[in-house]
Amino acid sequence: MAAERTAPNCGPRLARRALLASVALLVSDFRAAGQEGFPLRLGAMAPGTVSHAAASAIAELLTRQAGLETRVLPNAGEAILVGLLGSGRLDLAIANALEAEAARGEPADRALEPRVVARLFPLRAGLYVRADQPVQRLPDLAGRRVTAGFSASPAIARLLDALLAAGGLTRADIRPVPVADPVAGAARFQEGRADAFFFAIGAAKVIEVDAAIRLRLLPVPDDAAALARVQAVAPNAYLERLSPRPGLIGFNEPILALAFDNLLLARGDLDAAIVRQVFLALREGREMLAARHPAFRDLDPQALGRPRTSLALHPAVAALSP
Repeated sequence: MAAERTAPNCGPRLARRALLASVALLVSDFRAAGQEGFPLRLGAMAPGTVSHAAASAIAELLTRQAGLETRVLPNAGEAILVGLLGSGRLDLAIANALEAEAARGEPADRALEPRVVARLFPLRAGLYVRADQPVQRLPDLAGRRVTAGFSASPAIARLLDALLAAGGLTRADIRPVPVADPVAGAARFQEGRADAFFFAIGAAKVIEVDAAIRLRLLPVPDDAAALARVQAVAPNAYLERLSPRPGLIGFNEPILALAFDNLLLARGDLDAAIVRQVFLALREGREMLAARHPAFRDLDPQALGRPRTSLALHPAVAALSP
């Protein structure tokens, strides 16, 4: 993102190349690209994100229980992580299915598309409004101010479009409030400059906003037509029923929400024996992972090798999965 701000006249592809090159310098000191060795280089988002916390838990699991020394390398964005895998600058990375698929066509030093090692856990996203407002359903957002744009992440913009589609709306039906990212959108909402904001369900920021302004999470309609509209926009998104629990804000009874998979990816030529060890460690290590981060409570050992994505499984995982 920094490259796009400092070089606005460059095309987005050139800006991404510049950012990819700068981030690659952070990891190039460990060993030459493609050379097997340890520590394994596990890419994640910046500290403070679910991505980084999940990566730290996985690195501890692999180091302590699988004997695979692993180092977490924080980076600027999931699209960048996919590019670093393709260039051999990372061995493993965490990225959601939508970002991974959107980024796989980016230029790389080697034409090696990353492979899926595991489906880690679902990510959920929704639209929040003030609990004291009359907006109860997604269609009620027609004509209202909704955070949109998300120039820092096209995948997030697509998720918003999918949510609107679930309610039978498009961006033409709302009053978009342009923001770079969901955090900026939450700020606009708190300032009273938006009637609804898009954010990850269960995120700390949502809890923070709710402490100041009681929130309502708008449910996705529970019908096949709504799911069809969602998947026409975001094919690998799906609907999931959530029950109230600590940390989930904005609803007091079961609700249908938009979900998509968070994935562990590997560079395409990572040694099959290493990938096999990683997969087996994840399959056996759910309790340790869940103790490190609550998102891993939703890790399903039986579904590790069945991600909802068009990205291919690593052959070593495909051989282990039923």
